[in-house]
Order: sequence, then structure tokens, then C-alpha cells
Amino acid sequence: MSGCLGFGPDGGDGTPAADSATATPTDSTSPAVEVQLESAPDGVQKFAFSVSHDSVELTSVDAGAIDGEEFQIVEGGSGSQRVRVRGADLSQSVQGRSEPVSLFTLTFAEAVDPSNLSISADVLVADNGNSLTDRWTVQSTTPPG
Repeated sequence: MSGCLGFGPDGGDGTPAADSATATPTDSTSPAVEVQLESAPDGVQKFAFSVSHDSVELTSVDAGAIDGEEFQIVEGGSGSQRVRVRGADLSQSVQGRSEPVSLFTLTFAEAVDPSNLSISADVLVADNGNSLTDRWTVQSTTPPG
């Protein structure tokens, strides 16, 4: 595990970047936040994230580019203040992308500021086996649906 952060990636060497601020929320009043990979030039093999908020419950967890049976809620989720998710790109749907790739979207019962979330990228690996834990961001977004 790479450690819990306010938001954003670790320092790239497996140690948390204490005040990492790589994501700039577009609207901190939204109840939804999206976790993205900045780019995936070597694709995505798998990922696992843990996310929690001290006081606001989740109302939904929605898969991004890796979905269906390849995306799982491992623990928590809707009705909880925390969630652990994981995904494995078995169908290789995320290949060689230079643009951001949505990993998943969380919708909370009320507006949250992404900087108030505790997020850890437990696993984030490219198809070639290289770590991508320094290349993810989180931002406010419009709730899905």
C-alpha cells in the first residue's frame, strides 16, 4: 500500500507525497468525484484504490473505462463512508492513450471537496508492469446518469 493521501499520487517511489495537489477540482461543490489516470501510453493492467470521507456517505460507485466484470467494489460502497475498488483490464480496453482515462466515479450524499477525501492508490500498474501510482488525479465532476 502506498499510504493515504489528501488527494493525488504518491511521490513515485512508494512514499506518500504529504501535500500532493496534482488535481485541481473544477467544482468543489459537486457531490461526485472522478479518479483518473493522467494518461495510459502503456495501457492499464490493474488498479486498486481505497477512498474514505470522515462524515459523508457514498450513494454510488461507478466504473470508468474498465467496467463490467473487470471492475469490483471490494469493500464498503453505497451507504458507507468508505470504499475499496479494484479493476483488471482483461479485455485490454485501455491501450496506449495519451488523454486522461477515467478509473471510477464516486457520488456522495452531499457536495464534497476532493481535498477532504482520504485516497490511496494501493495498486496501479501498466500493461508492461511499470507502476503508475504517480500518475493519477481526482477532481469534482458531474454525477453520472
